[in-house]
Amino acid sequence: MSRAGLVVLWALGAAVAGSAPRAVRAAAPDKPAPASVAELGDLRLHVRGLPACISAERVLDEIARELPDASRVVVEIELSGAADTISFVLQSRTSRAARSLAFDGREDCAQRVRVVGLSIALALEALVTPPPDPTPIPRAPAHEPLAADEELAPMTSPTTSSSVPSVRAPATLELGILASTAIGSAPVPLSGGSVQLRILGRRWGVRIAAAGAASPPQGLGGGELGVAAGLAAADACVRARLDSTAVMGCGGIELGVLSATGRGYARPRLGRAPLVIPTASVEVAAPVARRLSVLLGAAIGVPLPRPIFHAGEARFRGWPLVARVFVGVAVLLGRTARRA
Repeated sequence: MSRAGLVVLWALGAAVAGSAPRAVRAAAPDKPAPASVAELGDLRLHVRGLPACISAERVLDEIARELPDASRVVVEIELSGAADTISFVLQSRTSRAARSLAFDGREDCAQRVRVVGLSIALALEALVTPPPDPTPIPRAPAHEPLAADEELAPMTSPTTSSSVPSVRAPATLELGILASTAIGSAPVPLSGGSVQLRILGRRWGVRIAAAGAASPPQGLGGGELGVAAGLAAADACVRARLDSTAVMGCGGIELGVLSATGRGYARPRLGRAPLVIPTASVEVAAPVARRLSVLLGAAIGVPLPRPIFHAGEARFRGWPLVARVFVGVAVLLGRTARRA
């Protein structure tokens, strides 16, 4: 029997199924057999709840007879139902399909196997039929070679009516609060603090600071000498990360005033001295909370000029190299994206 004849037979059976009396359906096939599984290449068929005569092997043989390429389809087929209704579900990697077939009870098992196999083969045929060839793209006509006195026009970059700016890694804005101790600018060590505005990128950093330092009165040259300093500083840094810890090497300049006061001196020559100090420093920042980091660092500088103090019989001139150590915290204020 041809495919067309089987389809007509199945259609007539479905039409009659609703009107056939229950007595005609009494001659149902035997009881459901245990579930069975059969494979054909990449195709896998599961049968459950159907009579033993409608086994997975018989249905698979019918599918292969109707569609020889069925073994190339990667698909799982679930076949189930009862005596008068058989359903199948096809599940491939990209699609899913389901069908139901109705019988009026007058077909034997062989006919039902053929109808089921043909229906599954028709559903699988769409999965193995190759898509039509794409429309070939016509080749551009070949250009004649340029003459010896001809020149190529300069190539220009295509332009668009609108451009989307690229966004670089965001810069981090922090507030730093530090305590420090410095030696070399005055006869005694100066202790103080500073406030920094810190702008940090992935591999760079900029720090702007205001600082103050002082020393308590110290006995020197028959009297007591007190020194205080106020300055502003700015530097640029190169930044690297070691896991969560950031290390920066910086270079910058400090500008300010150093002033001295004395008690107990006959003819003190104290007053104020300018501070101009190019500096180099190193800093380590380790996070301790989500928005908080601990800062540790040291700096050296060359004062230009070196300050001089006369306190009674004593005379002090600033060292040619000054040094400072500092410790503090940095608080994250926010991040801002920078456009290229």
